[in-house]
Amino acid sequence: MKTHILQGQIVSWCRDTRKESWRSREDFVITRHSDGSRVLRAFCQLYENDIVRDVLTAVDEEMRPKDATIGVFAQGVRQGSAWYTFTDEMIHCESDTKEGRISQAEPWRGATRGLGTHALTSDAWLLARLEMSELAGRQTLEQFPIPSIHHLGATGPGLEFVSADVDYLGTEEVTVMAGAFSCHHFQFVATSNDHPTYDVWLSADDDFLFVKGFVGGDWNVNFELRCLNDLERPDS
Repeated sequence: MKTHILQGQIVSWCRDTRKESWRSREDFVITRHSDGSRVLRAFCQLYENDIVRDVLTAVDEEMRPKDATIGVFAQGVRQGSAWYTFTDEMIHCESDTKEGRISQAEPWRGATRGLGTHALTSDAWLLARLEMSELAGRQTLEQFPIPSIHHLGATGPGLEFVSADVDYLGTEEVTVMAGAFSCHHFQFVATSNDHPTYDVWLSADDDFLFVKGFVGGDWNVNFELRCLNDLERPDS
């Protein structure tokens, strides 16, 4: 199997504004390798909040995290960066932030072997660890690691933990700017850091793409896959 490369962009806008008035963007490249592992490279920019995030993370063939690097800027000021490695038993984090240099080592606290990075594509990969069937119902992402419990990920980064109850709402056909997709529909209904209700439509194939999202409450923010390119090897 040759390396499979997907390149795309996700944008967001507030529900009461025009689609062209973007609130944020996420440009990503995903590589999938012959051993089943995947690597995500994501550049995330929140215009209204002036937050910039760079994410590089790798998962194995079962979507379990292996390592990650995350850097954050807020209001034009570097907040810091962190490097993570994962084993079956432990999570290790080395961070360099405004609070100084911090080394952390924590055991996995729940059954969910997933990672939240505040990149939307990572949200999709986290959900890919869950059951997707009519009988799935409500599932719990228990105490999974995340670089910041701030809703926008504007602090840290470091090693924190959050839990979430997630409802599986079935499959739906979804049309977005990037095209039409068959999707699994999930809804985050409660989180330990009080995040508003969050719906995610995850592509119902083995790419596990973030296709569409909506955050309710006071946010009222839509997310949509704007473009997607399957990059083949260029002719020599």
